[in-house]
Amino acid sequence: MTGYSTDLTQILTTVAETLHRRVLSDLPDGPARLELAAVLEQLDNLTGRIDWDAEHLATICARTENLARTLGLPPHEDPPGVDTLRQRRAAVSAVLAATYRDNRTAPNVIADAVAEFTAEDVADQITGALRGAFAPTKGDDR
Repeated sequence: MTGYSTDLTQILTTVAETLHRRVLSDLPDGPARLELAAVLEQLDNLTGRIDWDAEHLATICARTENLARTLGLPPHEDPPGVDTLRQRRAAVSAVLAATYRDNRTAPNVIADAVAEFTAEDVADQITGALRGAFAPTKGDDR
């Protein structure tokens, strides 16, 4: 459960603040400092202009909703959005935690639903280069 659980504005703000406080302050006057200042200006400019791809976000919300319904949660009526997704995934997490503790639901139903969700979520939200980094290497026992 990755990318969409964060606020894009907050991500850009954090990156800009970190670059400003931890990098810019240590750079001497010169080309690198000017280039970083230009990057910071662009980040400030982008912060209020970006948003998640609504169609892609709706797909991820639907996938999360399917998992929630499989786990027995009632339908969620709010429209797709980052806040709705965050709330729904928190509810899914709570159900999974309770199920793992209580072991009341058939384990194969839960395992199958989570495996299907996770495979789709990883394929959708983790880049191919990063997925390759997770692949076991020859002789690796993972």
